[in-house]
Amino acid sequence: MSILSKDSLNFYRGTKTKEELKGVDADLERLLALLAPHWLSTSAHKILEYLVRIYEVHAHQKHSLIMSFLAYFNNTYFLKAIQLANLKEDELFSWLEPFAYQGAPIDKKTIIWAFSRNHGVIFSKYATWLMDSSVDGEHHQKFLGVMMIEMLRQDSSDQVLMFNVLPIVSKCMKLDNLKQSGMLAIAQLVAKRALSKEYTYAFIKQIIQTLKHSDISEDSLKLRGLQVLLVIVQNQSVDKFEKAEMDCIMQMPRVAKAVIKLSEKFDASELLRIFARSIILLDDSKMMAGFEKMLKDVNLKTMYLLLKEMIEHEINTPLLEILKAADIEAFNKTVLSLIN
Repeated sequence: MSILSKDSLNFYRGTKTKEELKGVDADLERLLALLAPHWLSTSAHKILEYLVRIYEVHAHQKHSLIMSFLAYFNNTYFLKAIQLANLKEDELFSWLEPFAYQGAPIDKKTIIWAFSRNHGVIFSKYATWLMDSSVDGEHHQKFLGVMMIEMLRQDSSDQVLMFNVLPIVSKCMKLDNLKQSGMLAIAQLVAKRALSKEYTYAFIKQIIQTLKHSDISEDSLKLRGLQVLLVIVQNQSVDKFEKAEMDCIMQMPRVAKAVIKLSEKFDASELLRIFARSIILLDDSKMMAGFEKMLKDVNLKTMYLLLKEMIEHEINTPLLEILKAADIEAFNKTVLSLIN
């Protein structure tokens, strides 16, 4: 029996075996996940009315129903959804009961408070439900991204919360529809907290691996990944990138164009310095040739950092001529300041 067929009109839980109910409940869970991106549509509301009347999803799939509406917390539809369920003594959502009873709107601060309490239990359950159910849709993607960032902004002494959030960030990086959210969360984390060397390099590898296994023709994702790498090297202690990571970066299609675009929007001098140092230490002329294409309209800070790396390592490459050609006066002043 299909859960939306004519036969379903005669559905009654009391007449079904445990195995039959298991199959029906699994189908209802899948349907709620499919409907989750569409709760602003009146057509989806008609289906929900049917599911409530025939299957009592507000009682038997209560948590999944509320999870599917969480991204719409500031909408009256969310309020109507939580009013369907008995939340008074619910282990996850009892905090919603006063809002349901009073018909009061819920603000973002309340959602953040609820998600972060008990070391982020509700946040973890919501994120797990979202990813395990393969829920798509812009509302839920944005909501998860915002909540991840908010969780990482919470009390830095709550290490358990951090350890609960990190696996979710990692999982987001492997899912096409959540990669950007994962990268934004990493940027928030590295900008706020001093991380161990192991954590820092693990994030660097994860971002580069994500870009490697993505459709790199998507320039927005590539630019976002480079931007997060920039935030990491600006805020954490990074010596160099390993050969595998540099190989991956230099082999990305149109990477030089992306780096130039990044440099136009932000001060990318520190990332360019790390690239230069990594390539110099690897002594890879092919990589150096690719790196030289990234240098367009080099600012004084970038020139200083790159020349400093070459002088420290006693390197003489065509890069010197490129920097000199970019701004001869700035080049000469920088060399003199470094020598002195």
